[in-house]
Amino acid sequence: MAKIVWISPNDAMKYLYDNGNGKVYRQMMSWIDSKDSDLVSTGILAIGNFARNDMHCIYMVQSGLSKKLIDILATHNKKDVDTKIQHAVLSTLRHLSIPAQNKSKLIEENIVEVLYGMINNDYYPVIFKLMGTFRMLVDGQEASARALINKKEFIEKIIYWCYNSDHLGVRAEAPRLLVWLIKNSRSSEAYPIILSVSDSMKCLVDMISSLHTVMQNEAIIAITLISSYYFCSNDNKKMSTTMSEPDATSQLNNSNSKSHINSEYLADLLIAADIAKNVEFIIKKYHEKIAFETASNLVKLLSLLSNSIGIIEHFKNCKINDALTLLEKNKKIKELSSDISVLKTSFDGESKNEEV
Repeated sequence: MAKIVWISPNDAMKYLYDNGNGKVYRQMMSWIDSKDSDLVSTGILAIGNFARNDMHCIYMVQSGLSKKLIDILATHNKKDVDTKIQHAVLSTLRHLSIPAQNKSKLIEENIVEVLYGMINNDYYPVIFKLMGTFRMLVDGQEASARALINKKEFIEKIIYWCYNSDHLGVRAEAPRLLVWLIKNSRSSEAYPIILSVSDSMKCLVDMISSLHTVMQNEAIIAITLISSYYFCSNDNKKMSTTMSEPDATSQLNNSNSKSHINSEYLADLLIAADIAKNVEFIIKKYHEKIAFETASNLVKLLSLLSNSIGIIEHFKNCKINDALTLLEKNKKIKELSSDISVLKTSFDGESKNEEV
């Protein structure tokens, strides 16, 4: 009687990989050296499927696979080349860049420079993989994140991808990449560059109303980091804003001087991006099931923003206190009640600090 043996996909992949000695894996490796581009892309994609866990990924990088893939990509990182190979290599490199110990090795192999050569690519499935690979690489890599975030051209590309693509993955990945650059650079040095790029804060603010909790929280953290730098430097005293909401966008877009970038400038950007509407949306939609971490981070952000008279008026016009009242009723975040109460007082127009 014949026996049927069922093994899970992961077990099957482990068996076929066999610590880099599996016949199927070795065959796929041989295809990488083929002159047939279809075989090359197929082989690379298949190898990417073997990169299903950290152990496999670490071995692949140690065995020199990553260097080989980066060298292939270096000859295929311009426009009007075989997009199948670009897509396959980026998919596999993204997997290989996930383990923490692989990141520095990949960076030493010049992956960042090779990837950067692709930012003018206009094929969005490739751009999606490109951004994902960048995002994995900068995680915990302060120097690389700082180098990238200080390139205004790169920030402009991220914002362009965010608002000029019909590829849903690209539009979701763009703000996440910007957030990870802000978070991992661990420096305020690039904040003026970010704020000088049109729609950069809008990109982050729009992410607040994402349907995914992780993305909501990431956006809140990124905006908090930037707001902390500009608002906390003013000794927590409320700041007036010089622009009305209708005029803010046009004036901000026409200003490229870093000397204009200060707390008032940031406040105007946030107002122009309609941060109140986005915050109100997630509170009203998720107030009953919002995670404590997200609620706590949101309260911290609102506390910072309440140092701007202009932003207070912006939130008052959106009737944010109605939303905060709903949030206050969530028993799972009861320990935030006093902070929420303080916020409601601020948005009612009663100053926490003496106005200047």
